[in-house]
Amino acid sequence: MGIYIFGEIAPTKINKEAWEKTYEDTLKLVKYGQLAECEYKYINGYKIPCVVPAVEKDGCWSATGDMVAGKCIEKYSLYRDISHYTAKDININNPALELLYNRKTVGKTNIDDMFKMYFGSKTQGNNPHMILLSIACVISNDFPEAAIVHGDITHAQCVKACELAEKVLGRHIDLPIQYDHERLYSLLINEGYTEYKLFERFYTIYNGWTDNKYIGFIHNKFPEEYFIRYYTDKIKSWPLDIVVKEWLERQLSLEGLFEVYKSNYTGNKSLQDFINKLILGQIHIRDKTIYSFSEKSEYDDIPDDIDMMLARFMAKVSGYSRYIINAYIPHKELMAKFIYAFPSYSVRDMFDKALSNCSNSKIEELYKQVFDLSDKIASKQYDIQDLRFMYLWDDNKTVEPTLWNRMLEFVRTAEKLGRDAISGSLKKSDNRLAYICKYLGKYYALPEELAEKILTKFADDEYIAKYIGIFGMPFDDLDSHRMCHILMMNEKLLDRLIKDVRV
Repeated sequence: MGIYIFGEIAPTKINKEAWEKTYEDTLKLVKYGQLAECEYKYINGYKIPCVVPAVEKDGCWSATGDMVAGKCIEKYSLYRDISHYTAKDININNPALELLYNRKTVGKTNIDDMFKMYFGSKTQGNNPHMILLSIACVISNDFPEAAIVHGDITHAQCVKACELAEKVLGRHIDLPIQYDHERLYSLLINEGYTEYKLFERFYTIYNGWTDNKYIGFIHNKFPEEYFIRYYTDKIKSWPLDIVVKEWLERQLSLEGLFEVYKSNYTGNKSLQDFINKLILGQIHIRDKTIYSFSEKSEYDDIPDDIDMMLARFMAKVSGYSRYIINAYIPHKELMAKFIYAFPSYSVRDMFDKALSNCSNSKIEELYKQVFDLSDKIASKQYDIQDLRFMYLWDDNKTVEPTLWNRMLEFVRTAEKLGRDAISGSLKKSDNRLAYICKYLGKYYALPEELAEKILTKFADDEYIAKYIGIFGMPFDDLDSHRMCHILMMNEKLLDRLIKDVRV
């Protein structure tokens, strides 16, 4: 489990000189993004891991983090010489496009043998994620028929990544083909695809469905009967939840969805389940995930998910469990459509059963509260609203008050822990130095300058207490671990919090 960026190339289809030119551009992005690798340095007689700027060594560059967040990703590397990447040479037109299609349909084919992975590690969405995606987008742009980028990335991320690359390199960078609907459509037409075959291939390859322009584009280019045909085939093997989710995301008609449903489902139990999904078990559009309010989401700390957190909280207060949707469908209108589409079923009874635990007014009020509060929170303008961006804090950035207070309490506990330690078990300098080196060597890779400062000021009780306290804080969860890491990397932030604690 994790957040990955994958980059693959067909090396036999890439010119050596052209690859080297692209590689030089990636070095510019590496420098701009302050990517870093880990090296051991001898400081005060101790061998300590430190983060240093990533540079080319032995014909490649490697990164395990950046100079802002430290070591925070799995290793990413890129080689100058294209011959480092070996794969089969097969004579096929536009292998990248074929690979993208096959991966989602037939699975592995001989085309996979043409490709070699150059990126394939976890970023976990941490600080270097965007610059690494920019690098992958540049490679995809420069070798559109021989390179693909995929993984845990979105259309919006690709747009930002390409804009970043353009800013640094001073040249235009196209979106990866599966996130550029107009270019993909034109390319498939030029390849000879028409009518439903054009739709099926386009719809299979394209990934940027969150782009609002795309929704209008597919409605303009393709009739709904193509979508009905496509999902009538998919519903045979896909869960109904996924079909409903994608159908609603594409803003297609309920009447069309009923046709797809009827192609594979019959009976009262199935229809009741279908009604429940549309009334009580709707889809959370933004994160492409089916959530239950009764379950804690792994995405709770993502800023974009603030509406989901509010919805879950208010659902508990209201005693009502429901998934959030992108638009509320009034129940009377929804029931009327069901009665018309399923005349032989007791649709009214099924709606009554689905709504037996709460009234329509309560549901409508819940929705009103969800969206009103979501809008209210979104309208508050803070530079930083999420813990992960505290690495970037400086005196000019405002922080959402709840987040700041959380960190303040964390530092208050850590400093007390540190002061207790240096007045007790770590009073002796030798014990203290060994303790500090143990934690620096095991858990943290700091910039060399900061590591040296800590190891030369270890006898300064006032200075060192804050760090010893952080070392002693338990890593009960990801949140605590991240807070410790942020405070170790951002000395200005730590000092400001300490100052607020002591006021």
